[in-house]
Amino acid sequence: MKPHDLLLISSWGDLQTSDYEDIPEWVKTSLSTSPIVVVRWGTTSGVKIPVGIRGSNKAQRYAAYIMPTSVKAHYRPADLTKLGPEYLHLSEAKRTFKGLKSLFDDALEWGPAGSVGFEMVSGQKVTTLDSDFDIVITPQETLGIDEARTLLEKLSTFSMFIDAQVLLPVGAFSLREWAKGRGVLLKTANLPQLVDDPWRWI
Repeated sequence: MKPHDLLLISSWGDLQTSDYEDIPEWVKTSLSTSPIVVVRWGTTSGVKIPVGIRGSNKAQRYAAYIMPTSVKAHYRPADLTKLGPEYLHLSEAKRTFKGLKSLFDDALEWGPAGSVGFEMVSGQKVTTLDSDFDIVITPQETLGIDEARTLLEKLSTFSMFIDAQVLLPVGAFSLREWAKGRGVLLKTANLPQLVDDPWRWI
């Protein structure tokens, strides 16, 4: 399982905290409505999976762990491209989804993430006209800076802002940062690190 993957669990009772603090009521409410958690960047605790829970607003984010046995279903961002635009409620998001499918055309593995991915899996209408359309790109070979710039130019033509993260085995970074050609902040299971070339870390 990798960061940005969405996991279906049974309930908030599956959550384990690092220091056994009380779980906030909003977390219980959120998971009672949609028991979906997202795999996050974080150090593993034994076999436990680091996950995040989202609430009704951006301020409500909670970090916890779950056991692998708690996972009832597992959705990678790339899996969501097979669901189709009908799983999104905003017409702008539907158009963006269709446009992205045409743009990538199976040439580059990608998939929705963030609020868009959560909406597609949970059925909850969480995206708004102000939402970014988050995507995760998983290249099978090096994505050069010039290629990143070309791709970014194409993504800038969409009506919704596309926030693209590039996911590598060692971490993830912003496509927009990579296109600037000045290095990137590489998110890893430990601390984020500034690197000139993330492909050197593979």
